[in-house]
Amino acid sequence: MKSPWESFAQAKEAFDKIIPYQTTRDELQGLHFSPTKNPNIEVVTYLDLINRFMPSSSFKKEDLPAGIQNCIAHNNKCSGYELRINRIQTERFGNTFLDLFNVKRKLHRISRKFIALIVMKNNHVVYKIWSGKPRINEFSYNKNPLGPLQESESLVTPVDPSLF
Repeated sequence: MKSPWESFAQAKEAFDKIIPYQTTRDELQGLHFSPTKNPNIEVVTYLDLINRFMPSSSFKKEDLPAGIQNCIAHNNKCSGYELRINRIQTERFGNTFLDLFNVKRKLHRISRKFIALIVMKNNHVVYKIWSGKPRINEFSYNKNPLGPLQESESLVTPVDPSLF
């Protein structure tokens, strides 16, 4: 199943429509933030939220945002959705013959990463936060002077001399 957003901007735009203390779980579904309709969404329990917001005893409940404090205080009425989108587009460039025979391979990867956490108490959003990178450019260059023969060493298993 494919993500409903084609770009980082589309995902961020949908996220920006979520208003804490106003947006309901049903409205989230209309914005494609539903674990049953979007394969990139994980359901998060209140225990997961405690581990994320208070990973050690040095973090105090009083230091957390009000929506998180209120949610955690009501245990089973508290849950959340975590969205993770990581789109990767790979383009090969350079000499096709050398690439085909694994002598020289040049790759350009363009990717986007969007992560959102939406916390709900009962059926209303009480907190939201996002992070990500709108555009990631990576270039890689792999050179194997012997081409396909360079990897053939792993195909041959050494013979135990004690067998002779």
